[in-house]
Amino acid sequence: MKAWNVSRFGWLLAGCLLLFLTGIPGVAVFAAWFFLAFLLRFSRLSRPWSGFAWIALAHGIVLWFQLDGVIPVPAVEYAITIAFSAVFAALVFLIDRVVAPRLPPLLATLVFPAVLLAVLYVGYMASPFGTWGDIAYTQTGFLLLLQSVSVVGIWGITFLIAWLAAISNLVIEQGLGARTSLIASALAVSAVTAVVIFGSLSLQGYKPNATITVATVAAAPDLAQVHLSCAREDIECRRAISLQRTVWLLAQSKQAVTDGAELVLWSEGAAQVLAIDEDDFLRRAREFAQENGVYLFVGLVLYPATPDAPFQNRLVAITPQGDIGWDYHKAKPVPGERIVAGDGVLPVLDTPLGRITGMICFDADFPAFARQVTDMRADLLLVAANDWAAIEELHADMAIVRAVENDVSLLRATSGGISVAATGTGKRVADSGASNPIMLATLPLERKHR
Repeated sequence: MKAWNVSRFGWLLAGCLLLFLTGIPGVAVFAAWFFLAFLLRFSRLSRPWSGFAWIALAHGIVLWFQLDGVIPVPAVEYAITIAFSAVFAALVFLIDRVVAPRLPPLLATLVFPAVLLAVLYVGYMASPFGTWGDIAYTQTGFLLLLQSVSVVGIWGITFLIAWLAAISNLVIEQGLGARTSLIASALAVSAVTAVVIFGSLSLQGYKPNATITVATVAAAPDLAQVHLSCAREDIECRRAISLQRTVWLLAQSKQAVTDGAELVLWSEGAAQVLAIDEDDFLRRAREFAQENGVYLFVGLVLYPATPDAPFQNRLVAITPQGDIGWDYHKAKPVPGERIVAGDGVLPVLDTPLGRITGMICFDADFPAFARQVTDMRADLLLVAANDWAAIEELHADMAIVRAVENDVSLLRATSGGISVAATGTGKRVADSGASNPIMLATLPLERKHR
């Protein structure tokens, strides 16, 4: 026991440092496996309410800096969001601190992960931000582990990380040689081994024959925007900017087709069109698809004629015959986004290339909503998105997790962030930053049918 006699505030500080590192790409995959164990050790060494208060305070400080620029809300709302998050996080440790010591040691290891999942699940169901902040999203680089989300979702990874934190504390409290510690360690090793074996078999067994050459076109950062470049009452100026964007997007799409793309996806809101010009815009897009024999998926923002009315955020599918295959409206608005929300039913397009579905940006942050992709047995998931620097890595990872959950290839076109193409195993085939308007990739189009 003396070997583990670290000052309890040392555990707190180390846990907070590791928590902060979970927000840094590259090290997050490792930090996520340790920060809960350190914070849990601090909680177990503290009186219940004292530990709760310190963890809430420390958690709030870390989140304040970690999420700076991630949550685009005014300062007061940001502070309230951070405070709620910190209190709910500390609540998990408080419940464990009160309940776990009253149970047999092995059974007690299940308290912390069970409470964590319960709090997260309730929070996600009530939160307008979906599953932002879940530990599982730090593990997209760990492909062997990531395969498990196709069976147990992100909840399985979160449970495993939290359970191993509780087992680590049991070993510290009981001693390495104690019978209970040996049994708990054996259970942990068995669980991790089973997950890794499953992941290995999944990766080895995924050998699709059919592929498709795809491309994304992301609106360039320096491309003029209709709602910022002209006064609202200056219709001619707004129409000119809109047409300029359309011509640029079609030129980039032409280049992608020349490079071999059979399918082109535009980023969210790449085309910005006034309602009075909708028919003319769609005519141009349909003619382009027909003339070039390509599937064109258009990210479209449609501005209404009525001042201050909600706008439309759409993803329009156009076939090589020039027909409109679907006209999907974003179903999950970002809090504060003034759009006309869709009906929440994902579209599907059956093609000789495979079965294709699509969604828009924030839609992909809700696992239950995205489960429609599995129900329709789609072969390719398209996501039109728009990000910014503070969230670009995490948001791309979240979309990749949706692809693995639903056993489907992913093509994500993103302006202001990272466009990515990934297989149903989560392997990145290609990615491209905001400085590159075109990304070309070859994606598999066969499901593993697990």
